[in-house]
Amino acid sequence: MAVRYKVDRRQFLAACLAGGGAALAGIATPKVGWAARHSAGQLESCRMIGDWYLDRFPLERSPDVLLSALRSAIPGFPHAGAEFDPSRFQAAVEDAIDDDIANGDVMLVGNSLLARTECRLCAQTALLRTS
Repeated sequence: MAVRYKVDRRQFLAACLAGGGAALAGIATPKVGWAARHSAGQLESCRMIGDWYLDRFPLERSPDVLLSALRSAIPGFPHAGAEFDPSRFQAAVEDAIDDDIANGDVMLVGNSLLARTECRLCAQTALLRTS
């Protein structure tokens, strides 16, 4: 299946973070106004990529396993009850993505090369849809 989407990388990351980055960790849920700021197409792109990733890495279909992998990859990944700073979290995610790329931990999804961290964030979004 070819995954196609038209979003720039910053919009893509914002949609992933808002759609699933914090919610699965139990520290935040998307706000009511989130849908007004992010198109359904962006969220669906995240979900499609997340489904693609989970099909290839079925062990990470478990929310606990996926969350553990993200916490390992993203230093300072917030925990339930922790104060959530979106800009700090986004910076930590961007650093993890840079590390993935530097280490060659990337995947070809459709015509795009994505870092594993990006794929895992998308997988969170896909899991939130099904939970």
